[in-house]
Formats: sequence, C-alpha cells, structure tokens
Amino acid sequence: MSAVVDLHEDRRDALLLIKVLDLGYADEAEVGGCAIATTRSRVA
Repeated sequence: MSAVVDLHEDRRDALLLIKVLDLGYADEAEVGGCAIATTRSRVA
C-alpha cells in the first residue's frame, strides 16, 4: 500500500478510480479533467 501513497496525486487518483472503484477510462478522464490517453498513461 505504501507504493500507492508514494505515487503522484494524478496517477494515484486515476489508479484508484479505475482499479478500485472500477470506473472506465472515459469516466475517469471526465472526473480528472483530461484526455482518455492521459488517463491510460497514468494507469500504465
């Protein structure tokens, strides 16, 4: 869990929304105010 805490806020939020809350990339992009490609790179 400490590895998640150490992530930059944008990456951590994207990861949690997609992997934990099971949001889709498009939904997370809307929440995060960024492009879907940006969301995908943050989770990669």
